[in-house]
Amino acid sequence: MPDLFPKFFPGIKTSRDDVVIDIDKQALIVRIEKYFDLSINHDEMSRIAPNSMMIETRDKAEVIRNQLRKRGFLQDNIIKHSYRPFDTRWLYWELETKLLDRNRPDYFPHVVDGNFWIVSQQKPRRDWSKPQFIRCSGCLDLMDRGASCIPLFLKPEEGKLDLFSNDDRKLENGLNLNLCGKAVEYLKTIGTIADAEHLFYHVLAILHSADYAAENDGALRQDWARIPLPDRRETLITSANLGRQIAALLDPETPVKGVTSGKLRPELKTIAVVSRIGTGNLDPNTDFALTAGWGHAGQNGVTMPGRGKVIDRDYLPEEPLSHKGRRAFRSSHPRHLPQRHRLLEKYPRSRVELHHRRLSSHQKMVELSRTGIIRAIAQTRRSHRSHPNGTTDCSHFVART
Repeated sequence: MPDLFPKFFPGIKTSRDDVVIDIDKQALIVRIEKYFDLSINHDEMSRIAPNSMMIETRDKAEVIRNQLRKRGFLQDNIIKHSYRPFDTRWLYWELETKLLDRNRPDYFPHVVDGNFWIVSQQKPRRDWSKPQFIRCSGCLDLMDRGASCIPLFLKPEEGKLDLFSNDDRKLENGLNLNLCGKAVEYLKTIGTIADAEHLFYHVLAILHSADYAAENDGALRQDWARIPLPDRRETLITSANLGRQIAALLDPETPVKGVTSGKLRPELKTIAVVSRIGTGNLDPNTDFALTAGWGHAGQNGVTMPGRGKVIDRDYLPEEPLSHKGRRAFRSSHPRHLPQRHRLLEKYPRSRVELHHRRLSSHQKMVELSRTGIIRAIAQTRRSHRSHPNGTTDCSHFVART
């Protein structure tokens, strides 16, 4: 991949998530304003946000806070942040000092509106994982062993020489394409450099192909993925269109017709359906109580997962058994609940039960087919579970880099 997109950035590691990250933007602003407030002493700040005054040593934390308070609060540094897959929060990105453990100052300038990123990894610790797609800053823990965020565009840094100033990769909007020379040459061979976005989404589509992952399993465990490139522009565009569908499904803030907006697609109607045991209608005041042990308080404000509760049930008539060994079940396990924090705020004494599909270990999440990609990731977005369908034919990808 670096042979196509040479510039990439490790994800952000704060080591103080409870200080600089929040689901609620306004709550984060209030907390950071208190950190910069000269009228609030260090002891009081330690009670408000303990980890803000625990940077290696208390003395060093005080030095850092005093230094930042002299400069002042940078409200423009409150930005959207991809904290975990399908979990977008708000981050105060402090580029100076060690308030953020690894603040990646070279990464920050490129997080601009209109830029988008593939999140991958060079060498996994265990099994290789399919990449993610984000439109904002990314956390180091988006992927096991550390996420690398690969942008399509780069923003020239002020005061530094722009190496692309007389290059085809320089765009009218002032951004540069994050392409190496070989990628530019390839695009000009089959079309023009304006096809750079098609190349980006083609890479995303290929990396979500189950056949590609199976055929390159050993190599993917050792180093960056090697991407097969089509020798015809029409094929590149066809693959890129699949990649765009994947990107929309991987982006929780992008409405997807038939999945998260509009009339629900028929094959998705039985996924993550809220129901109750017994007869009668759902009552949010009584039926949404979390009675199964979903988590336990750990050290430093960390919540450890509990065992939850899983109840097997038979298939309904509208749920055909299309894969041997697969069973449907109803779960009240809160780790499967999307947006569970907001749900708990709305229904603090409620119980939620969702239908999910449980897959056998040999089944794959995504297949590179027009229906398989959409169904698999759509199901992940709706229930945090996956559903395979379709097969892959990569025989037309002949050029390699």
